[in-house]
Amino acid sequence: MEALRYSDYKGKMKESSVLHRKITPASLAKMNLSRQKTKSILTILSLSLGGVLVVLISTMLVSYDGVAEARGKEFPTGEFNIQLNANQSWDTADVSLAGLQKKNLLNADFVNAIESMDGVTGTKRWYYTDAEYRVNDYDDNWIYGFAKEDVSVLEENLIAGTVDYHELVSKNGIILINDTAENLSLSAQLGDEVEVDFLTKAGQTITKSYTIMGIVSNFSHPAFNMCFAMPMELMNEACGMDCSGTVSVMAETNKSDTIEASLNQLIDGNHDLVMDTIEESITYYSRNQQLPFGALLIVAIIVVCFSFINLVNTTITNFLSRRQEIGMLQAIGLSKKQLIKMLCYEGMLYSVFATFVTLVLGAGLGFLCVQTVAKTINPYFYYSFPWLVILIYLAILLIVQFILISYTTGNLKKQSLVEQIRAME
Repeated sequence: MEALRYSDYKGKMKESSVLHRKITPASLAKMNLSRQKTKSILTILSLSLGGVLVVLISTMLVSYDGVAEARGKEFPTGEFNIQLNANQSWDTADVSLAGLQKKNLLNADFVNAIESMDGVTGTKRWYYTDAEYRVNDYDDNWIYGFAKEDVSVLEENLIAGTVDYHELVSKNGIILINDTAENLSLSAQLGDEVEVDFLTKAGQTITKSYTIMGIVSNFSHPAFNMCFAMPMELMNEACGMDCSGTVSVMAETNKSDTIEASLNQLIDGNHDLVMDTIEESITYYSRNQQLPFGALLIVAIIVVCFSFINLVNTTITNFLSRRQEIGMLQAIGLSKKQLIKMLCYEGMLYSVFATFVTLVLGAGLGFLCVQTVAKTINPYFYYSFPWLVILIYLAILLIVQFILISYTTGNLKKQSLVEQIRAME
């Protein structure tokens, strides 16, 4: 009798040509959401916005490769770099590299002592000097030196000319590092003459002229970026001494800690030498990326929290306004199992649409952002999809939906059908 007094939905009605419609939990869920399209769409968009932001920023975080950046910038080979302590910090910015090279600190005995350590698999010398150069009204200092084994790497980055070691030595050739030259606004081309002032072992300054015979895009080297590279044979000959500036040490992975301690002991007390490790470099570069993106991720998580609050508010508000309707449906035969299904379907519709938008838009924007950053800012970004973050987001969404369903069904158990139908009177 109480059910007969129930006034049905008074909102805007849409005429249907269907005379007989099958009423199921799924159709009831769909019907309820379609009644308040604006609120439903806003709830889905709110969930999607938070999800898209989390996926986008997480994509940037997981797509960055700190190891690749450390390898590309400071550790082309090896896990440890022992360097002459010139221009390594503000305190040593004015220290003459050539002056330290006169001391021959990185001599054969020093290298042999390193290679004799347990776990060390090899070493590599890197050459550079703080000689001053002039080309096309541009002047600066510091030049790379390269060995024969570096030619293959230079060939991979060759833009024009040649990097043939013997040809460069025989013709006094030098190589232009194009990326660095462009960053420093240095304009030069094949055939241009480069005058270089070297400080010799005898303490004299001599000037030599070299011809640009090759142009490469980049040269992976543990020293900071320089515009020119020449065969180490020409560099050593001009300076009259060994122009080694860094010795890279290759080590077995499981013995890195022991080797690091031994290397520190070897250079202990010698302020002219300093050591860097690849682990320190990876930590440094990774932290530089994690700080800004981590802050953005926190903002995205806050947005997600607000979207979940909006979902909870919408679901509970709808439920409270429909208790009388639900009671009437139960009075005419809706079982508890069917009621739970209907509420599950409603939550599922929110979740499915929000997840679809999150995956499609979040993954698409993430891919575009990674490609843009890799091409314009940092080439050490490689697209990777944040599966773990997506699974966590979906798990939290399902947990929230489960809690909401438990709350609504539990609330209904506290009242009889007559009380539910009379609830809105």
